[in-house]
Amino acid sequence: MSMVFCRGCGKEIHESAPVCPHCGAPQKIQPAVSIKPAAVPKIEELIPDGIKGWSWGAFLLNWVWAIGNKTWIGLLALIPYVGFVMAIILGFKGREWAWKNKQWDSVEHFNRVQKKWSYWGVMIVVISVVIGVVAAIGIPAYKSYQDRAEAVAYNKQEASEQQAELARQSALLAEQKSNDARQIEPIQTDSLSPDPASCTSIAERAEKEGSPYYPSLTAEVIGLGKLYFHAAPDSNCVDQNVFVIPKDPLLVYVDYNGWMKVEFENTKSGQTFEGWVKSDRVKLYQYRNL
Repeated sequence: MSMVFCRGCGKEIHESAPVCPHCGAPQKIQPAVSIKPAAVPKIEELIPDGIKGWSWGAFLLNWVWAIGNKTWIGLLALIPYVGFVMAIILGFKGREWAWKNKQWDSVEHFNRVQKKWSYWGVMIVVISVVIGVVAAIGIPAYKSYQDRAEAVAYNKQEASEQQAELARQSALLAEQKSNDARQIEPIQTDSLSPDPASCTSIAERAEKEGSPYYPSLTAEVIGLGKLYFHAAPDSNCVDQNVFVIPKDPLLVYVDYNGWMKVEFENTKSGQTFEGWVKSDRVKLYQYRNL
């Protein structure tokens, strides 16, 4: 058995002695009783079952959902570029944050409210997509319809104005013809073919006393058979070498007593011919574009 020295008086005592027999000083230090702190539950343990999970309402409505659920961090969804990332985070963590940030009567009450948020989020997205598709199809179609309607209206107006101008010109021409019939002595021609000088004289007088068109009118040959050109408004001044056929285009310059001075361009040869033809074989259209 080993001996030790007293902690109080220093005298030698047995090692197992709890107190010194000489001075009464205690010899062994009693081990301290360790008290373990009460376990603090983790944050995850505070969230009951049925709260965690994906939230379509938080993902689709993000900052609006954040205001309604007092989850202010969700307002970061308003920041460009950050917004989409924040929307995804809200989708994953939004339900947990909403549970902690707002007072709820029960888990059932919480789930009922979050289900409404999800419903309206999906409905708004679907409606927005439908409106976008309808707009993408409808707006160009309406614009095309509007353009066609304006073009048709413009063409009708232009055609109406042209018809009115032609009617006015025809009325003036008829009036002038009536005046010519009363005031102008018809050109007397021989029954036999006149010489070129006579045809020239007749043509000069007809151009002077006839009704000119300025600008010239476009016209078309009608009727049947060949329509021969004449050097003057006289049947005896016919040019047997120059003629036109139905549907050939003409330009009309002068109208005189049942005759018209016209011009014809042969598109194949490039040659241009002028002469007088019977007006009953000519159909007038409109003024020539200058």
